[in-house]
Amino acid sequence: MDMQKLVPSLRTIYNSMSGIEIEGFGDGWVNMAGFGLELSRYGINYRHFGYEKLRFMIEAMPEMFEIYHDDAMQPPVFYIRTLPQTTQPSSAAAHQTSAPRLVDWAWLGHFQSVIQDLAEMALDETWDFNDSGNFPILVNYLTYTFFRIYDEGKIEYSDDGRWAAFNTGLVNKAYKPIFALFDKNRNEGQQEWHLYDFCVEGEERAGKILVSEFAAPPEPARYFNSIYDLLYDTQQGVPSIDHHHIIIERLERYPYRILKEFAPEGFDMIRPENLSEQQRATFFRKLKESLENDTVSYNRFKERIDNALRLALKRVQWNYKSAIPMYYPRTRGMCLLLPLSLKDQQHVDLALVVSKEMNGRYKGETIYPLDWAYRNARLVCRPDSDWLSVRSIHNTENQDNRRMSYPSR
Repeated sequence: MDMQKLVPSLRTIYNSMSGIEIEGFGDGWVNMAGFGLELSRYGINYRHFGYEKLRFMIEAMPEMFEIYHDDAMQPPVFYIRTLPQTTQPSSAAAHQTSAPRLVDWAWLGHFQSVIQDLAEMALDETWDFNDSGNFPILVNYLTYTFFRIYDEGKIEYSDDGRWAAFNTGLVNKAYKPIFALFDKNRNEGQQEWHLYDFCVEGEERAGKILVSEFAAPPEPARYFNSIYDLLYDTQQGVPSIDHHHIIIERLERYPYRILKEFAPEGFDMIRPENLSEQQRATFFRKLKESLENDTVSYNRFKERIDNALRLALKRVQWNYKSAIPMYYPRTRGMCLLLPLSLKDQQHVDLALVVSKEMNGRYKGETIYPLDWAYRNARLVCRPDSDWLSVRSIHNTENQDNRRMSYPSR
C-alpha cells in the first residue's frame, strides 16, 4: 500500500476518534499517541513506510494533517487534526505558517528551566493557577507574545546577522524591560536560532551584547490602536449573542454546577472530570442532544444567560474596569471580556468574549472558562479586576473540583 492509498484509512480512523478543543486553535484535535494506538488496531504500521516515528509520517503529510504540541507538559504532548480536503488550511495552520512558534524558531534548551528563569527575573507575578510549578500563564504569554512580535516585524537582527532579539514585554523588579537575546544555532538541522539569555540593557554579558549589537532596543508588541479599544461603550447596550453557539456548541466549558442545574429532568448526570476523554465526549454529546430536545430546560438556560448579560452591563456601568480588554490570537484583534454570573450574582462563572462591529454595536463571540480568559487578557496587561484574578480562578477550580481537559495554550 502506498501513502496515497493510505489516506482514506487515516481519515476514517481520525473521524472515529473524539477530538478536544485547544484554546485559540479550535476543535477536533486528537492525541497523536492515541491515534497511533488506533492505527495499530487497524493493522497499520508507520514503520512499514520507512518512518522511525509516527510524528515523522504525520509531518510528511502537511496537506492532510496539522500538528500542535503542548510544551507546558513534560514531556510535550502532541495533537493532530486533519485539514479539509477541498479548502485552504484552517486558521491554526495559517497562523503557524505566517508566524512560527517560538520553539520552532529557536532552540530554547530545557523549556521548563527557561520559563522558570524568566519568571524569577521578571517583576513578581503569579504565573500559575494551582501551584503546579509549570507556569502555564507565562508559557502562554511568551508563546503568543512571540506570535505578535513576529507578525509586527519587531524581531531585530544585528548587522552581521549573528544576533537576534525581541522585547518580551515584561520588566524586571526595577521596571527595566526584559529582552530575549538569540545567537545563530551552530547545530545543523535544528532551529535557526538559539536562546542566548534573557537580559536587560547594559547588564551582565547578554545586556552588554544587546547594547553593542543593536542600534536601538527592540520595541514591545502592540495590541491596540486606540484607548477606545479597551473600553465598553455602555450606550450600545448588551451585546447580541448566538444562544445556540454559546450554550449548546460550548457546553463543555460550563462548570458542573451549571450543567447540573439546567440538565433536563431524568438525564443521568455524571461529573465530567471523572471520565476519560472518550467517555467525556459521549457524555456531552448526549447532554447536548437532550438539552436541544427539551424546550423548557433550553429556554431556562437562555433566560439565565440573558439575565447574566444584563447584570454584566450594570457592572460595567458602575465600573468600566469590569470589561477587561483581551487580545484574540485567532483573529489578531482586540476583544473585551464580560463577567457572566449564572448561579448567583456574587460569583462569576465564565467570561463572554465580545467584539465591536463596524457600526459600533457589540457581538458575543464565545465563552471562555476563567483561566482561558485570564491568559488571553494577560497578553495585553496584567488584569486589574475584581472578578478575574489568579486567586479567584484558583478558588473557583477548587470549589468545582473540575478538570479542564484542554491543553494549556
